[in-house]
Amino acid sequence: MNNKMDDNKEYLEDNYKLNKLFSYLVVYYWLLLYIERPSYIMLTLPIGLFVLYMVLIYIKNFSVSNSVSFMLLFVFFSVYLSFSRSDFTSLIAVTLFGLSVFFIDHFRLKISLKLLNGIFLSSIIIAVPLYYGGYNSYGFIPGQGGFSHNDFLSGRVSLFSNVTVSIYLSFIVLIINYFYNENRYQKVLFFILTVYFIYFGISRTVMMVLLFIFLFTLLFRMYPLKKNLFYQLIVPSVLIFLPITLVFFIEDIISYLIGLNNEFISEYFLRGLVSVEEVLRDIARTNIWKEHLRLFMEYPWGLSSEEILMHVNPDLHLSDGGGSESFLTRILMRYGFGSFFLYLFLFSLLSRATSSQNNYLYIFVYVFIFIGLTYGSFFVAYNALFLIFMASINYQKNHEKNHEKNF
Repeated sequence: MNNKMDDNKEYLEDNYKLNKLFSYLVVYYWLLLYIERPSYIMLTLPIGLFVLYMVLIYIKNFSVSNSVSFMLLFVFFSVYLSFSRSDFTSLIAVTLFGLSVFFIDHFRLKISLKLLNGIFLSSIIIAVPLYYGGYNSYGFIPGQGGFSHNDFLSGRVSLFSNVTVSIYLSFIVLIINYFYNENRYQKVLFFILTVYFIYFGISRTVMMVLLFIFLFTLLFRMYPLKKNLFYQLIVPSVLIFLPITLVFFIEDIISYLIGLNNEFISEYFLRGLVSVEEVLRDIARTNIWKEHLRLFMEYPWGLSSEEILMHVNPDLHLSDGGGSESFLTRILMRYGFGSFFLYLFLFSLLSRATSSQNNYLYIFVYVFIFIGLTYGSFFVAYNALFLIFMASINYQKNHEKNHEKNF
């Protein structure tokens, strides 16, 4: 009995150390966002050492925390496929990604809400000298940049030199505070600040995700989340088949939106373009999805980095095979059937969410999929946004903690 208690105590101490180190790691990668082109060593070495440390702790406590995970199966198959093709760049990236996700989930790693909000507020403060010092062309007030080809886009604001980073950091801070900040005044403050940088950052993807989250919060109020057929089967099925159906009618949908002659829709979502062909060319995602699926059907065990460039349709002008625009179909193209284990891991989170009645975790899965299909370039282990976003699955409210103890 005493040995078991000592083992658990040691495990908890290791977990505390890991969370502390994880917080330092997130701060490091946040600071790295201000460096335009950090070296490969700067990107991979810190997370590599952290993952190695977690591997050692996992092995040491294996008797305490013996578990099988879809993520470990994903790592095994993707590493095997990469190694067999001598695709060592992919091997390093997928190993760091897969093990980071597994250990974030396994050790329940997260950063405190106080640190997260501190990072965001610090980013706002730093944005001022960053703009006046010439390191940020967008500015922090609409109209300061004024260099875009589109009048509407010229009003974009950003916390960083990369506007996408600003948008997604604001988005992540927004949703975490909305679900987990119990201080009403802080919640309102961060709602105003984050929405400001999201709206004037101008991102169709994030605006659609926010609409999606809003609809889900309404659904949860009418039908509280619980472990039943509706939330475990019906909702996932609808959200899988509905987007597939919409893709087939994408041209009709765009034509309808153009025909509305709505200034906001035209400028924000259509970028001022007036023809279906121009909008499709601007979006490009549908062509990327089709190409990735075509390559998966032809090469079901995936392709190496060099093979992708050899087999991808040259008419699409996809310099990296389109991977930066669609993470979830990219891994399907790269690792074939092995990528299914990542998809299974995501759906296992849905089961956990319904069991613990965790509204955020349930929504997280669909947001991960949506961003992973429409963007996903920051879905790498050495990116602060990904580490913060992935670790958000471990935030809990009191009633969710109680439910988890019962399951």
